Amino acid sequence: MPVGRRDVPVQGQPRPPLAPRLRALATERSWRTLCDLLRAEAPAAPRPLVLAYAIDAAIAAGDETVRHWAVRHALNAPVPHRMRVVAALKLARAGHSDEAWDLLQADPTAIEALEGRGLVLPTLQWIARDGAVAADRRAAAQDLHDRVLASAETIAEPTDFRFPPPAALGPPAFDLAIRMAPGSDPAAFATIAAALDGKEALLARRRAPAVRVLRDVAINREGQVWRAGTQAMDADAPAIAAGIHCTGVTNNLFHWLGAWLPALAWRFASGAPADLPILLRDDARHYQLESLDLLGGPDLPVVRVGAALRVGRLYDVEHRHIRLDPDGGVEPMIARLVAAAEARVPVPPVRARRLYVSRRDAARRRMANEAELEARLEALGFVPVMLTPYTLSQGIAIIRGADCIVAPHGAGLSNLLLARPGTAVFELMPFNEQVLDVRLCMTRLSRQRGHRHLLWVERGEAGGIWRASIPEAVAAIEGFLAARE
Repeated sequence: MPVGRRDVPVQGQPRPPLAPRLRALATERSWRTLCDLLRAEAPAAPRPLVLAYAIDAAIAAGDETVRHWAVRHALNAPVPHRMRVVAALKLARAGHSDEAWDLLQADPTAIEALEGRGLVLPTLQWIARDGAVAADRRAAAQDLHDRVLASAETIAEPTDFRFPPPAALGPPAFDLAIRMAPGSDPAAFATIAAALDGKEALLARRRAPAVRVLRDVAINREGQVWRAGTQAMDADAPAIAAGIHCTGVTNNLFHWLGAWLPALAWRFASGAPADLPILLRDDARHYQLESLDLLGGPDLPVVRVGAALRVGRLYDVEHRHIRLDPDGGVEPMIARLVAAAEARVPVPPVRARRLYVSRRDAARRRMANEAELEARLEALGFVPVMLTPYTLSQGIAIIRGADCIVAPHGAGLSNLLLARPGTAVFELMPFNEQVLDVRLCMTRLSRQRGHRHLLWVERGEAGGIWRASIPEAVAAIEGFLAARE
């Protein structure tokens, strides 16, 4: 029986959740039975824990079909870093090194994450020593192993540069509202509320990050750093005296606007050397280049990084936990960016006080009935717009022209960083506990920037597609509009 076939449960006798049954079988080490259960009830969008059980069982039972199914889903699923690395190590040890390599490469951030560092190195060693693996892949695994090892041994030193310090965190300008769509998980509300409380406590503890320097290192477009001279590619690599680290997971609008760009606030503050270049990936997206051009003008030095670049002094800031509120150290840079964008685009290409940011062109997490939602919102005076065809400056002008923004969760809402404070935001989000921390990023952005945010939570997606409860969501949007008038 192929994986994916589903039996129809007897009416009135709902099938118990899959994960607890898999856990019980794994505890009993009933691997073949576990594989049989997955063949009968394989979910269309398996949770990471289900995939972990599936890989364990498939390796132990020698079930190739279940293993291929689990690996195929794990390649695209938001699997936690350590869980991904553990699965890759188990696959490599079992002789499935190619699948282990693919699993690691599917999420390069898992390779860099500290929580999996101790397991990444032996996994790469297994792959590099597996004679069944193609020679070029073995060489790549060994090269990556050496870089990770060198990176782990690299020591950062403090510098005299200082990141602008934030003031004490004040209370939010507006309380975040959470509304649950019909049919959504009743327990999701408490889960989301607890996650938001935890983030609020973390935000209050944030301090100005340190500006560090690493001496005599090499860096590549993936953001990996190693001691210069330890790799064969270093011999032919170009070299510069100094630069600021901005390579790695930067080709994502939210990661760039919400983390990497704010980490450069010290570079644009008084006292920083004007000739210190910023290091970008050689395939950096247009919004990275445009944002730097808005901040520093055409004379701002930027160096593109490919396979390797030797750097005498590499400056780095922990970019993941920087405060973005008006009293934070990033505010002068945000104001400078907005002013430059408004000067470049004084009239927005789309004028709308009520704006719907569409995801019709999205490749992932598509709303199946988005066209219907757009039509209903147009009747309320909303103007649908896809932001991807526009420049960053044009997108800023469009967003800042809106009083109210309705949008499904997605990268387009990253522009909330640059919206006018107090903007009303109605975000529709499919619930997925496994990636909840990531999906609450827009609510955290609104909290810091002083926006009035309502989070409308739908049932989770299946196969990367979800549906909005349109009559109820539209009624909630109408109430949201009435409450602010």
